[in-house]
Amino acid sequence: YPGWHLECSAMSMKYLGETLDIHGGGMENMFPHHECEIAQSEAATGKPFVRYWMHNNMVTVGGTKMGKSLGNFVTIKEILKSYSPMVLRLFVLGSHYRSPVDYTEEAMRAAQGGWERLNRAVQMVRERIRYAPDGPEDVELSEVVRRCERGFSEAMDDDFNTPKALGALFELTGKVLACLESGTPSRATLKKVEDLYSKLAGGVLGFKFEEEGEGREEELLDLLVEVRAELRRAKDWKLADRIRERLRELGIALEDRPEGTVWRRYS
Repeated sequence: YPGWHLECSAMSMKYLGETLDIHGGGMENMFPHHECEIAQSEAATGKPFVRYWMHNNMVTVGGTKMGKSLGNFVTIKEILKSYSPMVLRLFVLGSHYRSPVDYTEEAMRAAQGGWERLNRAVQMVRERIRYAPDGPEDVELSEVVRRCERGFSEAMDDDFNTPKALGALFELTGKVLACLESGTPSRATLKKVEDLYSKLAGGVLGFKFEEEGEGREEELLDLLVEVRAELRRAKDWKLADRIRERLRELGIALEDRPEGTVWRRYS
């Protein structure tokens, strides 16, 4: 099998060395592609080609393999029109990489609910830290934090078991929300919780936590441009000019063009 098998060996060894720590790919590439890579690479160098192989399973739609030929595929771009990147990340991590990932709207809505719960807990912790009392750590919640970190690490060490790792985070989240509803733990306790979310959910799993509405400035600016256009059509020049001036003070310039008004940030 000459061709792309040889290309992959040549490119990977050029940029990553003669022995790779981790090589990923779909299960359908195990034979002949990856076996050919191993045979030709190790014959050429006399060294092990890869230390660890990680083969991911298929994406299915309602239990059927996703594919262009079947017309049942959906692109990431299409998914992101309805769901945030963090929801999609949670959906993918909810299945072990060696298990099929079954895409359904029900599964995506469940992932959305999970992400909202996780994000809400992090935002509540960050808000409470601002006015939390000084004092010793809450013994019970601190133990939950330690148990979560231990369970998360054991799961990830067990062949990247992300569903089990998420389970540890959601167990922590349930305890955190219950604790915050009944009172406000000490600042030291909440800081420990926040640090763990940042380390595990953020640093390891790649989640980015945002306050509700954060990152939607462009939508708000577009709305203001639309409102100002309506005011201009109604000949309410005073209020339209006021919107322009206030946006200018905030570093946003409005340009009235024949095809409509556009906004840009001052450089």
